[in-house]
Amino acid sequence: MKQLVFPILTILFTLSSTALVAQSSHLEDDILLDKKFDGFKALDIQYEYLSPSDYRMKMDKENKQYEKGRINSIQRFNAAATMPIIAKKTFVFSLSGKYNYQAVDFGKVQTVNIGVPTPPHHYSEELHGYAVGASAVMNGKLFGKHMLYVASIVADGSHGFETVTGMMVATMVLKKNETTSMSVGLYGSTARSSIFPFFPIFAYTHRFASGWTFDSVLPQRAHMRKVIGRNGRFSGGFTLDSNTFYIYPSDRQNFPHNYTYNRIDARLDVEYEHFMTKHILFNAKAGFNKCYEGALRQKYKTKDIVIFKQDANFFMNVGVAYKL
Repeated sequence: MKQLVFPILTILFTLSSTALVAQSSHLEDDILLDKKFDGFKALDIQYEYLSPSDYRMKMDKENKQYEKGRINSIQRFNAAATMPIIAKKTFVFSLSGKYNYQAVDFGKVQTVNIGVPTPPHHYSEELHGYAVGASAVMNGKLFGKHMLYVASIVADGSHGFETVTGMMVATMVLKKNETTSMSVGLYGSTARSSIFPFFPIFAYTHRFASGWTFDSVLPQRAHMRKVIGRNGRFSGGFTLDSNTFYIYPSDRQNFPHNYTYNRIDARLDVEYEHFMTKHILFNAKAGFNKCYEGALRQKYKTKDIVIFKQDANFFMNVGVAYKL
């Protein structure tokens, strides 16, 4: 679920929290350029490749490792579309959809009999996921501070729709001037499999005299950015990336349920974005990727059945987006 909604919420949240008021013409130009890059993506298509690295699997935190090997490559394709239906000064309603594809090539697999059934998998695996959702964004005031409320509902699955999840973000702008913006907020989810249904969000943006901007929405990302020319922007920093797929094991006797595979990656990345035309944005990104943890769980459950670990590897990503 998070693979669709959380990026959309972050985009909308960032649009609000980085809306600075400029006083000098030079500063105003830089701010307008930054807002141009952070604007609404009506269509976003991305391809990603992750280089080979070793992996390990165990059934749970108490059991010994039952498999190790090498992942020769991971290839991902993502396509997302978001369309505003109602767009007013204080209210925006939009519909969205996303498709995820992941191809994993395993090699040098070594298994150990640990006395319990283990989930089967193939040397080459393809995973599919899709989601559709609706989001509403509303601006308001609370205790004299500007507030942004985002509510979303998402249905997702792999072979038919599996779950429907509601999500909510409420943020308060604590400070906003021509150089600095700071906001705090709370994210909540109705997902029954979520270990942390609520967690805080902190956003901080500061523009330095050198032209560099520090832009963060914690705990998801933190980057230094700089506009290059009139159509380019360079970024470097840290990102937490998540992917979720539904798994239907071929061994239905030992694994009779539907399962979710959740993976969280920590990344150090650099990115260059360039407007090819007024609305078409090209991006290229590369860096180092470390799988913080992957977990196989029964749908709606929070207990890990399988814990997946993978060594650090290199990734590269290219994409194109259409911006309104």
